[in-house]
Amino acid sequence: MRLHFDETMAGTVRTPGGARRFEFTGRAAAGSPLAMLGWGSFTLEGTASLQGVVENAPLLPGSHLEIGLPLHRHLRYQVHFRDGEGNQYRFFGQKTVYLLQLPRTMTTLEGTVFRNGAELGPATLRFDLKQLPKFLLSFSLQGA
Repeated sequence: MRLHFDETMAGTVRTPGGARRFEFTGRAAAGSPLAMLGWGSFTLEGTASLQGVVENAPLLPGSHLEIGLPLHRHLRYQVHFRDGEGNQYRFFGQKTVYLLQLPRTMTTLEGTVFRNGAELGPATLRFDLKQLPKFLLSFSLQGA
């Protein structure tokens, strides 16, 4: 059984030239529902946009989400994409989940964006709770 869901994270990257809007939308897919419990990872397919650089760039292979709940209390994201000039961007981020601060910690993703291996800047992304119904309705199980 394969598990799928869709998620959008949006926020800003603080670059030396100023803050830039950054977001990605991904369809997460795992070979087993057990990936929700940290037994496997989700591949991410979708798009990323970075203000002034690229709009709706396809996510590259290697983009994935690792859910380390409940034991490790984290969700780790790796998002890879290219701009029109061939520069490669990588975002590495993590949600660190605390039960007493669940709404904030499940919706806030802190990380760093890199351009061609050099740090571009720190990023803070958020899941918009107005998207929660759409997010929940996107969950599906498909046969092997």
